[in-house]
Amino acid sequence: MSCASIIDMQIRKADHSHVESIRDIEHVNYPKHLHDKNEVLNNIVLYNNDFCFIAQEKTNIVGYIIAYPSDSQRSDFHLGYIKSDVIDCMYIHDLCVCMSAKNRGIGKVLLNHLQTTAKLAGFQKIIGISVNNSIEFWEKNGFMSVSSHHYNGEIGYKIIQSIN
Repeated sequence: MSCASIIDMQIRKADHSHVESIRDIEHVNYPKHLHDKNEVLNNIVLYNNDFCFIAQEKTNIVGYIIAYPSDSQRSDFHLGYIKSDVIDCMYIHDLCVCMSAKNRGIGKVLLNHLQTTAKLAGFQKIIGISVNNSIEFWEKNGFMSVSSHHYNGEIGYKIIQSIN
């Protein structure tokens, strides 16, 4: 990764003005059965944008991470954000980078930003569901695969990382 790519990139909170660009990136990177319904993505960004970030170079969004506080025992993460009385983790709903910006460390920068933000908010663990052959990325960044998990018709892996 070159220094210029980090210097020229900004990490910002995602809001509704970014949802269309986020969906564009999602649609290029994932098979159709893994595309979020509009209301799922909109609800996550609306209620949890303290934990939703975009990576932006000039005026272009080149990646995003969408996360929210959750109950780690849920089995229905594909439904998106659901208010819960039990909040024991930060759940990564999605992390994705534009095809043209891959292999430049943007995913790692977004993940590090979320880890710092979650830790400052008092969270001690981050979980997610690894799909679309991404398990190597997560393991390389300190996550452990703890079980297989069905997600929108695909077998993924539940991943976890302690951040204390």
